Amino acid sequence: QGPTGEVIEIKGREAVVAMGPAHSRVKLERLIKVGGPRKQRVAVTARIAPTHARMTLDVRGKRALEAVAEVERFVDEALAGGLKRAEILHGKGTGALRLSIQEYLDSRTDLASYAEAPIEQGGAGVTIVNI
Repeated sequence: QGPTGEVIEIKGREAVVAMGPAHSRVKLERLIKVGGPRKQRVAVTARIAPTHARMTLDVRGKRALEAVAEVERFVDEALAGGLKRAEILHGKGTGALRLSIQEYLDSRTDLASYAEAPIEQGGAGVTIVNI
Protein backbone atom coordinates (compact mmCIF):
# COMPACT_ATOMS: atom_id res chain seq x y z
CA GLN A 1 0.00 0.00 0.00
CA GLY A 2 1.21 3.47 -0.86
CA PRO A 3 0.58 6.75 0.93
CA THR A 4 -2.96 8.17 1.23
CA GLY A 5 -3.90 11.62 -0.01
CA GLU A 6 -6.74 13.75 -1.33
CA VAL A 7 -7.28 14.38 -5.03
CA ILE A 8 -7.56 18.14 -5.41
CA GLU A 9 -7.43 18.46 -9.19
CA ILE A 10 -7.59 16.28 -12.29
CA LYS A 11 -5.91 17.37 -15.52
CA GLY A 12 -6.07 14.96 -18.42
CA ARG A 13 -4.56 11.67 -17.28
CA GLU A 14 -2.96 13.06 -14.11
CA ALA A 15 -4.29 14.13 -10.72
CA VAL A 16 -2.82 16.53 -8.20
CA VAL A 17 -2.87 14.70 -4.86
CA ALA A 18 -2.42 16.45 -1.51
CA MET A 19 -0.61 14.35 1.09
CA GLY A 20 -0.46 16.66 4.08
CA PRO A 21 1.50 19.75 3.00
CA ALA A 22 2.93 17.92 -0.03
CA HIS A 23 1.28 18.02 -3.47
CA SER A 24 2.26 15.53 -6.15
CA ARG A 25 1.20 14.88 -9.73
CA VAL A 26 0.19 11.23 -10.12
CA LYS A 27 -1.08 9.28 -13.14
CA LEU A 28 -4.76 8.39 -12.73
CA GLU A 29 -4.12 4.67 -13.24
CA ARG A 30 -1.94 4.67 -10.10
CA LEU A 31 -4.79 5.90 -7.86
CA ILE A 32 -7.00 3.63 -5.79
CA LYS A 33 -10.18 5.07 -4.24
CA VAL A 34 -10.26 4.35 -0.51
CA GLY A 35 -13.01 6.64 0.85
CA GLY A 36 -16.74 6.11 1.21
CA PRO A 37 -19.28 7.28 -1.35
CA ARG A 38 -18.30 10.29 -3.41
CA LYS A 39 -19.27 13.60 -1.83
CA GLN A 40 -20.60 16.71 -3.54
CA ARG A 41 -17.20 18.35 -3.56
CA VAL A 42 -14.73 17.53 -6.30
CA ALA A 43 -12.01 16.15 -4.02
CA VAL A 44 -11.98 12.45 -3.16
CA THR A 45 -9.66 10.52 -0.91
CA ALA A 46 -7.39 8.14 -2.77
CA ARG A 47 -4.44 5.89 -2.06
CA ILE A 48 -1.52 5.94 -4.44
CA ALA A 49 -0.75 2.47 -5.69
CA PRO A 50 2.72 1.30 -4.69
CA THR A 51 5.35 2.02 -7.27
CA HIS A 52 8.91 1.15 -7.97
CA ALA A 53 10.01 4.76 -7.68
CA ARG A 54 13.59 5.33 -8.70
CA MET A 55 16.00 6.18 -5.91
CA THR A 56 18.54 7.84 -8.21
CA LEU A 57 18.21 10.40 -11.00
CA ASP A 58 21.14 11.16 -13.33
CA VAL A 59 20.98 14.61 -14.96
CA ARG A 60 24.69 14.98 -15.74
CA GLY A 61 25.31 16.89 -18.95
CA LYS A 62 21.80 18.34 -19.18
CA ARG A 63 20.89 22.01 -19.28
CA ALA A 64 19.58 23.51 -16.04
CA LEU A 65 15.96 23.99 -17.18
CA GLU A 66 15.71 20.43 -18.49
CA ALA A 67 17.39 19.02 -15.37
CA VAL A 68 15.15 20.96 -12.96
CA ALA A 69 12.03 19.72 -14.81
CA GLU A 70 13.29 16.13 -14.46
CA VAL A 71 14.11 16.71 -10.77
CA GLU A 72 10.57 18.00 -10.20
CA ARG A 73 9.03 14.84 -11.71
CA PHE A 74 11.55 12.66 -9.85
CA VAL A 75 10.78 14.23 -6.46
CA ASP A 76 7.02 13.97 -7.09
CA GLU A 77 7.43 10.27 -7.93
CA ALA A 78 9.60 9.71 -4.84
CA LEU A 79 6.98 11.35 -2.60
CA ALA A 80 4.15 9.39 -4.21
CA GLY A 81 6.17 6.17 -3.96
CA GLY A 82 6.79 6.65 -0.26
CA LEU A 83 10.58 6.91 -0.56
CA LYS A 84 12.45 8.42 2.37
CA ARG A 85 15.67 9.23 0.51
CA ALA A 86 16.69 9.89 -3.08
CA GLU A 87 19.89 10.84 -4.91
CA ILE A 88 20.36 13.30 -7.74
CA LEU A 89 23.56 12.89 -9.77
CA HIS A 90 24.42 16.22 -11.39
CA GLY A 91 28.21 16.03 -11.60
CA LYS A 92 30.71 18.62 -10.44
CA GLY A 93 31.53 20.71 -13.53
CA THR A 94 31.14 24.43 -12.92
CA GLY A 95 28.53 23.85 -10.22
CA ALA A 96 25.80 25.69 -12.14
CA LEU A 97 23.61 22.59 -12.49
CA ARG A 98 24.00 21.76 -8.78
CA LEU A 99 23.03 25.32 -7.82
CA SER A 100 19.95 25.33 -10.09
CA ILE A 101 18.78 22.01 -8.67
CA GLN A 102 19.38 23.07 -5.08
CA GLU A 103 17.55 26.38 -5.64
CA TYR A 104 14.60 24.35 -6.88
CA LEU A 105 14.81 22.01 -3.85
CA ASP A 106 14.84 25.10 -1.59
CA SER A 107 11.43 26.04 -3.03
CA ARG A 108 9.90 22.67 -2.03
CA THR A 109 8.27 22.91 1.39
CA ASP A 110 7.37 19.20 1.34
CA LEU A 111 10.95 17.92 1.65
CA ALA A 112 12.71 17.29 4.95
CA SER A 113 16.17 18.34 3.76
CA TYR A 114 18.88 17.92 1.15
CA ALA A 115 22.66 17.90 1.33
CA GLU A 116 25.80 17.25 -0.64
CA ALA A 117 26.69 13.56 -0.58
CA PRO A 118 29.66 12.39 1.49
CA ILE A 119 32.88 12.34 -0.55
CA GLU A 120 32.83 8.53 -0.86
CA GLN A 121 29.30 8.73 -2.37
CA GLY A 122 30.05 11.44 -4.93
CA GLY A 123 30.61 14.57 -2.85
CA ALA A 124 29.71 17.81 -4.65
CA GLY A 125 28.57 15.83 -7.71
CA VAL A 126 25.59 14.28 -5.90
CA THR A 127 22.74 15.80 -3.88
CA ILE A 128 20.98 13.56 -1.35
CA VAL A 129 17.32 14.44 -0.76
CA ASN A 130 15.61 13.40 2.49
CA ILE A 131 11.88 13.25 1.89
